[in-house]
Amino acid sequence: MIAYARAQGIPRLISITLPNNRGMITLAQRLEFDIYVQLKDGIVNLILPLHSDGRQ
Repeated sequence: MIAYARAQGIPRLISITLPNNRGMITLAQRLEFDIYVQLKDGIVNLILPLHSDGRQ
């Protein structure tokens, strides 16, 4: 999915998961997603910029 999104010119992938979904958070870390925990809202935002030149 990441390769396809890059090929289509999509600037970033964004996902939301629950803080107790350790499997998804671990996978996101391995894939170098930026991880933002929002305890107040009870969610974790996962964001992967897809352009190596810094564009978003």
